[in-house]
Amino acid sequence: MASLLCEYIGVYQELLSQQNIFHILCMKMASLPCDFSDVKQDLISQQNVCHILNKNMASLLCEFSDD
Repeated sequence: MASLLCEYIGVYQELLSQQNIFHILCMKMASLPCDFSDVKQDLISQQNVCHILNKNMASLLCEFSDD
């Protein structure tokens, strides 16, 4: 009887552990769209910075060629 109880407790703890792992995985999956959105925003921001730098370089070249 005692060993059955120990086995039951072991199985119960294993189930709790798996539920915790599943919960952690679900939380990570839920945060992925947010992370993706942040990365997308960073890429858009970097593209904007790159575009501004390209425009500045083009205007510098125009000014240089006018001189």
